[in-house]
Amino acid sequence: MKIKWAGSDFYARFTGIQFSYIDQDNQQNGNTVDCKEIFADNFWERKRGKTFKIAVTRKMNAAPDPKPLNAKNTQELLNLLEEEMGFPKSTVTEVEDVPEQDKPMSCMLIESPNEWTRTSPFLHFYLLLVRNGSGHTPGKTWQQTLAKFRRVRAYQSSDRPQFIAINRVLDEIIKAKGKLPHISREGGTREERMWYLGTGIVQYAHLRSSELKEATK
Repeated sequence: MKIKWAGSDFYARFTGIQFSYIDQDNQQNGNTVDCKEIFADNFWERKRGKTFKIAVTRKMNAAPDPKPLNAKNTQELLNLLEEEMGFPKSTVTEVEDVPEQDKPMSCMLIESPNEWTRTSPFLHFYLLLVRNGSGHTPGKTWQQTLAKFRRVRAYQSSDRPQFIAINRVLDEIIKAKGKLPHISREGGTREERMWYLGTGIVQYAHLRSSELKEATK
């Protein structure tokens, strides 16, 4: 599998995991981004068909003892969740033709159904899974893998608190198949009123948990 890279704009910090939007002709569209929140916010400007493509890259000299990305493990984790929710299946392919100046770098190309983009929090959830999917153990259920990411250091270490935070609304996320309830806080802060674009999965989990708590009083 080959990608037509737009140029050498890769940069790395911490573990060096980055996202790039790839169009239907396998051409990189836009810059490489290492923040899933920024990538998700810019994602809505991209044209998509029934599926969308992203490249996930990791510079292998960006962190002490970095682990390469694992396309097979990532695909299995995504497919388990997609089967649970009745979605078409994602495909994940290892990419070896990375720009010479960016080597050593691990890269995989992911093509996923647009069902993952139903709401902004759900897209953030997808990117969180993609960033850590290499840590999935083949043969394990998705529940076991997400529980593992809550217990031990996730594939990207800074993501463990996020897996812990979303656990409180995880069943709701899966049952709703990404069609998450609208959150409205009259008179609340700007962050509390924010809903569609820019609402991350952790923010959603906190706001939704507060909403459910208030409803049971």
